[in-house]
Amino acid sequence: MVDNQPLPGAQKMWYLKSHVTGEAEKLISHFSITEDNYSAAWTLLQDRYNNKRVLASTLIDELLNQPSFTSTVAAVKNLHDTTKECLLALNHLGVQTTFWDPILLQVLIKKLDQAMLIRYEQSLAKPKEIQNIQEFLAFLELQFQLMEVVEQKDKVAIKIKANRNNSVSSAVTVSKGNNNCKLCNVDRHPLYHCRKFLQFSPSQRLDWVKNQQLCFNCFRNDYVVNKCSSRSCTKCNKKHNTLLHLEVNNQTKQNIQPSSSGYNTAVTTATANTSTGHRL
Repeated sequence: MVDNQPLPGAQKMWYLKSHVTGEAEKLISHFSITEDNYSAAWTLLQDRYNNKRVLASTLIDELLNQPSFTSTVAAVKNLHDTTKECLLALNHLGVQTTFWDPILLQVLIKKLDQAMLIRYEQSLAKPKEIQNIQEFLAFLELQFQLMEVVEQKDKVAIKIKANRNNSVSSAVTVSKGNNNCKLCNVDRHPLYHCRKFLQFSPSQRLDWVKNQQLCFNCFRNDYVVNKCSSRSCTKCNKKHNTLLHLEVNNQTKQNIQPSSSGYNTAVTTATANTSTGHRL
């Protein structure tokens, strides 16, 4: 496109160097962007790559050596598109493919699986006449369009069924019992948003969480604290929720022992002392 435009040679050279990659880019890399260099660079690329015999041979190989397939949208599309593109490219090179139809059809029909072959035979308006390649391509295009419509309807049906199942599942869950807060039983909210829980002292919160056998870190009942990925205490960075943090003195800290439950013996002692009126 650029080569045929009435542009200065330097500008054409700039376009050329901007749009080639790989081996072609290396081939003309030593040419600077000047008025005179464009013709030399363009000729060099034409000599290297405009080999019609090699191009035609490559296209014919691609056309004839397409893989056999099972009847899927992608496979039918690929056979259709590759065949059409190769024939158009060959015609552009000056190769006349008009009389290839009987031989080419014999090759391409063998790529079809049994189900698609039966559909093709049933689609023939004049089964005793020699078919042309355009009729075969039209058949393939119709087939993948129909398959796409069917697949889309199947996806919609599956989605509707899934939504119905989710609705039924939700209804069963609601019928079995509400999901209100376990502590206040007022409405649905996380424990750390519960007003009643926030009114507790840290030791009271800890006792309640322990009695409910909840995770000390995220307050869920299906987590083990040492496997919980929620954020740790912002005050001491230990593996428990900040709302359960108990302030302990230096003497108590010496008795702290690690525990997989998320708390330790020192915290348990602190809880007991706090509940009897001794603040640590």
